[in-house]
Amino acid sequence: MTRPVQPVVSIERRAAAMRPSVGVRRSRARMTLKAGDRPELRFPETPLSDGDISLRPSRDADATAKRAWGRDSEILRWTDFPADATEDDIRAWDDVTEQERRAGGGVSFTIATAAGDEVLGACNLRIHTEDTRIGELGYVLAPGARGHGVATRAVALLISWCFETAGLERIQALIHPDNRDSRRVVQRLGFHREGLLRAYRDRHGNRQDRVCYSLLPGELVEPSFPGTRTDTSVRCDCEDGAPERTSVAGGQRISDVLTALESLPGTEIQPRGRGMAVVAAPDACEVTPAAKPMMADPAMIDAGGPLDARRRHYLMCPPDHFEVAYSINPWMDPRVPVDRNRAMAQWEQLRAAYLALGHVVDVIPPIPGLPDMVFTANGAMALDGRAMVSRFRHAERAAEAKAHEKWFRTHGYGEVQVSRFVAEGQGDYLLAGQWLLAGAGFRTDRRSHAEAEELFGRPVISLTLVDSRYYHLDTALAVLDDRQIMYYPPAFSVDSCARLEKLFPNAILAGHADAEVLGLNAVCDGRNVVMPSRATELAAQLRSAGFHPIGVDVSELLKAGGGVKCCTLELGGGQSLASLGSVTGEPFKCLT
Repeated sequence: MTRPVQPVVSIERRAAAMRPSVGVRRSRARMTLKAGDRPELRFPETPLSDGDISLRPSRDADATAKRAWGRDSEILRWTDFPADATEDDIRAWDDVTEQERRAGGGVSFTIATAAGDEVLGACNLRIHTEDTRIGELGYVLAPGARGHGVATRAVALLISWCFETAGLERIQALIHPDNRDSRRVVQRLGFHREGLLRAYRDRHGNRQDRVCYSLLPGELVEPSFPGTRTDTSVRCDCEDGAPERTSVAGGQRISDVLTALESLPGTEIQPRGRGMAVVAAPDACEVTPAAKPMMADPAMIDAGGPLDARRRHYLMCPPDHFEVAYSINPWMDPRVPVDRNRAMAQWEQLRAAYLALGHVVDVIPPIPGLPDMVFTANGAMALDGRAMVSRFRHAERAAEAKAHEKWFRTHGYGEVQVSRFVAEGQGDYLLAGQWLLAGAGFRTDRRSHAEAEELFGRPVISLTLVDSRYYHLDTALAVLDDRQIMYYPPAFSVDSCARLEKLFPNAILAGHADAEVLGLNAVCDGRNVVMPSRATELAAQLRSAGFHPIGVDVSELLKAGGGVKCCTLELGGGQSLASLGSVTGEPFKCLT
């Protein structure tokens, strides 16, 4: 049995030792390290600095500024910093910290201005009690230093120095789930969210959860900030020659950033590379990285044209119990007979098409009494080893969520959580490069969009559906590759259409005839587009754009308002199919 990793002591726990009475107890528990136990982490000869802020050893004079932290509500909310700490208490604790540094237990810096005079905060890294190659990060900022990227700069300096000098192989941060500002700091620097540690830490007699983030050598995303110290700033020269600038303060959601960017005349937003929202204007345009890293896989980005097909991993459910026994969308009419055997044959053809293309297909067992479970895409949103299990709007489908939750928990997913709000999986969440396109209007609650952004660490683009026949995003839009989509404009609000036009200016627009047979309810591996065979005009458009459409008859499943994508929950992508020598199928036809 593998022994669980033991926690290390972070800045929020260490701060409680500032008071003499607490410090005595902590000294017995923690002062087990003595000089010579581990290599000493020596301070650099000169302060670490990026030209704007610096990291230096604590000074006696710093105690005056640090004492004021005990009157700040945010510091008291998230840390154990004592409200009644005296300057002598703070100096005493600095002495304890220095002893631990000499014993190899960690290192603590004061965050200061570049000149080193004004105290902005503190950051530290504690070495793991059992594995000296692991460190845990801690940081705290003075009230006046927040909102200017100070914490991000300071942590980046600390991490770079520790990886270079301390031989660390992993740096982790354990942060309260509600401490969004602290979580944004590590997200911007490329930390990977590993999962939720439930009831992990005791604070004032209550056990609290912590979100675990980690960073390995070579993964640090270097921060970049304009002179105004806002996290996102864009300058465009407009047609009349008058420069116009918009900036978005730190800590805002990516979707809010996009809204601000779209207000600039003549701009065009494009995803490009990791951590960058590129705004292309007719003339000059200055762009800085967005407020949060956008973690697109560089291997999936191509210089131009459709991407090569990549092996995908899908989850499907056979329609053993398929029927239309109720009506929860405009397509469903219980009076229309359903041929279950035909539905099964169509489903088998769809599965066979994926296998012929070289993809991997897992099957979740069907459950009696759940006729819509065949539409697995609605059961969850899965990405990067995490899953947000659906909370269905209609009671008729509610029990499907438990089946999907069980499947993900038993198939190696590191973090599985049920959405707090109504959210119907990949029916309303589609990954398009860096963006996570998210639908709302008929099924998914818009409040779940922020939840998905937090869980998956991807910028969410909210889109509003306005036609009840296209009740899920995947009935009106399909992602073809990281830069290309196809969609049906009348299904979306005016604002959502404008957003899609800016993000995907070369998108394929479907006509009414193809939309009404759910031709957009399709699955693409980057080249091959498996789609309803009746969407012939859309197939011609795809072929002209360089894609390879493959038609499948799903007319029986359409009686319940479902199609190709509805039956397909994507679990991930991988190696190029070209390198595997996979079959790519015949030109567009109905597979029989």
